[in-house]
Amino acid sequence: MSRQARVLVADDEPLIRALVTIAFEDAGYDVETAADGAEALAKACQRPPQAIVLDLMMPVMDGWDFLDAWRGQPASRTVPIVALSAGCRREGRPPPAVRALLTKPFDLDRLVATVTSLVGG
Repeated sequence: MSRQARVLVADDEPLIRALVTIAFEDAGYDVETAADGAEALAKACQRPPQAIVLDLMMPVMDGWDFLDAWRGQPASRTVPIVALSAGCRREGRPPPAVRALLTKPFDLDRLVATVTSLVGG
């Protein structure tokens, strides 16, 4: 990766946020975190990341509602999203705009590799 890409990690589980943050930082990424979809939306709108890792099942605003709100933002067309889920609640399919869906529990190396391939690293 030639420049330090920024990844926004949105997950309500502190341990998952911490582990994912460490994995991405070890791979050379700048990481920003959010504990729910509302916080993620505010951070992504204020300073769009190069990729978003999004838990679909969160309190306050879940990943599905985040995606609905994010769709109206100009950066939404260029920022790849990797969704994490213990299971998709809507018809077993990944939501629109999601470039990859990983099921929990997931492999950290695979997550980093997926994001790296999406941001062109």
